[in-house]
Amino acid sequence: MKKLILATIACAFIAGPALADDFTTEQAKTLGDIIVKMDKAKENPAMLDILTSKRNCVEAATNIEGLQECIAKFPTQPTETTAKN
Repeated sequence: MKKLILATIACAFIAGPALADDFTTEQAKTLGDIIVKMDKAKENPAMLDILTSKRNCVEAATNIEGLQECIAKFPTQPTETTAKN
């Protein structure tokens, strides 16, 4: 019986990260993507401004809906305006 309880607890610890909050996972992934793009856009101040605003929005988001709004609100693909700067 004791082994069964210990096995159940061990499974809970192993499965915990896989069942983690979708919002936290998505927020971390999005922030990582933004940071990589910021590193690549060092020579483009306009794109850096957009990415910085997006990063601030993503960091301030408190739920998945807020995160999706941030993703939609700030374009991260270069437009004609940002590509020329």
